[in-house]
Formats: sequence, structure tokens, C-alpha cells
Amino acid sequence: LMPWRKALLLAGRILLVGIFLFFGYLKVRPISGLAWTIGSVKLSLLTSAMSVEAYEMLPHWAASALGEFLPIFEIVLGFWILSGLGLRFSSLVAALLLAVFVFAITWAYLHGLKIQCGCGDNEIVGPAKIAKDALMLALAVGVMVGAWRAVGAKVENAR
Repeated sequence: LMPWRKALLLAGRILLVGIFLFFGYLKVRPISGLAWTIGSVKLSLLTSAMSVEAYEMLPHWAASALGEFLPIFEIVLGFWILSGLGLRFSSLVAALLLAVFVFAITWAYLHGLKIQCGCGDNEIVGPAKIAKDALMLALAVGVMVGAWRAVGAKVENAR
């Protein structure tokens, strides 16, 4: 890869890592005034589960499980992307997850739900939130394409 493409891929990776670590953290951090304990983190994960349930897209048990799983998964995904190991696949997972978020937020907005997105930042679903998540999706796709091209360039150079 050309040096500027490597730098662009690295910058995209760092932004993507920041996004997943930041939003994952917002969902697991203790509610204001509580200390960091297992109980306070569990309470935060329950709040995340209630946010997923508010979308009214999944049965209670699935929304609850997904809501408690997602914040931890986002943090793990952020560290996976940061590691660079299997970047083609970690960025693919990131793009798929962000596509699901864009779909869910769009669905909720089109169905007239006046709910917070559940991202941890208390933003209401709507065109602005859809646009922000679509930009994050574009970033993830850009990192994914860059990672796949980097591997292709290595294969070409090895011939």
C-alpha cells in the first residue's frame, strides 16, 4: 500500500476504535452518582437492555439479552480492531453491526417511536441520529475496504 493509504487506514482504524470503546463505555459506566461495582455495571447493562426493548422489534427475552450483551461486545470489538489482528474481519463485523444500528434507528423513526437511541448519549431517534450512524457505517466500510486492499497488495507483491 502507498504510505498515504496506510496512514488513512490507520486513522480510520483509530476513529473506529474510539467510536466502539466510547459508546461501549457510555453503556457500561455506572449511572451518575454510583461507584464502579459489579452491581452498578449490571444496572447499567439493564438500562441498555431497556433501551433495546424500546425499539419493539424483538421479543422481551431477546431484546434483554441483546441489550446486556451489546455494550461488552462493542468494547471487545473496539479492542479487536485496535489489535489489527484479522482487521478484514473485525472491520466487517463493525460494518455489519453499524448497519444493524442504522436499520433499527431508521425503523424506529419511521414507526413514530419517540425513544432514545440507546447509544448511551441520550439522543432521540431521528434523521440526525440516522445520519451520524450512517457516517460511522461509511467509516467502517472504508476501513474494511482498506484492510482487504492491503491484504490484496501483499499477495500481489509476494508473486
